[in-house]
Amino acid sequence: MEQIMLPENLTDKLKGFVGSAQGHALREGHQRFEPIHILKVFMDDPEGLANGLIQVAGASPEKISDGVIANLGKMPKVSGAGSQLMMSPETVKVFSTAEELAQKRGDSFISVELLLLAMLKTDDTETSKLLKKAGLTVDALEKAIASLRKGRQANSA
Repeated sequence: MEQIMLPENLTDKLKGFVGSAQGHALREGHQRFEPIHILKVFMDDPEGLANGLIQVAGASPEKISDGVIANLGKMPKVSGAGSQLMMSPETVKVFSTAEELAQKRGDSFISVELLLLAMLKTDDTETSKLLKKAGLTVDALEKAIASLRKGRQANSA
């Protein structure tokens, strides 16, 4: 595991979500920062960007939220001063996939919707399995993102 080093090209909205997710992981006593922590914050968002995309893509936000809670409940906890949060290999893979997706789309920044897509596309992670189990497919999510963006790119923070 490596210390948390995130890409610098995250949108401001995504930076806020990631910061909240890190805070949640620390409060829960988790040592590893996993994609599931970020997904929790996405699903709890009152503006509902991720929830909206998931619904448009024909999947169940409720199933995803329930799965997130169940997964977080199974994670090992540590307590005591000096516990440090480390980025898991799965999180590194998800951010790497998101960077590739942004480059392919001509985006200068990684947005919430691209990180959600990267979570889905990064196979062999609990988050990807959870999203797929709730009925989310790459094709349907890509169409929902295209509908949301209407041809625009993420070129500002």
